[in-house]
Amino acid sequence: MGEDASDMARRAWVQAMFTQRVLHRDHALALWKTATSICGAPFDRARFKDFLSDVSESLDTLGFDVLETKDQSTNVDLVCIINLQQDAPAELASSYSKPELQYIKRLIASLTDESLQVKIELIFTAPNATYCINSLAALREAGQVEPPMSKRACQDLLNNLILHGWIRKTPRGRYTLTQRSLLELRSYLEEGFPAYARKCKECQELLTIVSTCRHG
Repeated sequence: MGEDASDMARRAWVQAMFTQRVLHRDHALALWKTATSICGAPFDRARFKDFLSDVSESLDTLGFDVLETKDQSTNVDLVCIINLQQDAPAELASSYSKPELQYIKRLIASLTDESLQVKIELIFTAPNATYCINSLAALREAGQVEPPMSKRACQDLLNNLILHGWIRKTPRGRYTLTQRSLLELRSYLEEGFPAYARKCKECQELLTIVSTCRHG
């Protein structure tokens, strides 16, 4: 009975996490506590790390992993479910239209228009390693995709990316990559833009705000 209840609680936790993908560690712990309470399973706060390890192992065959990390902008501990598929951005490709994907790729990294010899500097390749782009510049990119997007459609897309945890908007109105983006799109960013892939010397995580991560 205990094992069955624990399995049910784990499935409930995973299903809830898939709707969020990234949660503060305290919230993820509270979510597990709620799941165990509803399913009648035992709860032990001290075993949360072991629980996450068990979930990670069960999701590995599906191409997902559970990671603990820290938000570089807030220093808050996070729990993330990430897509391990290497054909990144695979999940984005299944969720957005072709023009939207063109825009997202321009937003996240940079493209070179060989006919104009103009390099578009965006979030990951922003000047001076700022790793951000202001809202007006983000909206201007709407006209650079084929077919062009309206400013309204572009803003709706930006809001959707924020909602799903791919980007965040700072109080100053700048868009930056989230920890989810840095984790799930790591291979895409490292292979496509190695000169901009700044890493922590201790754990090799990508850094966009701080000079060292939680291990530094």
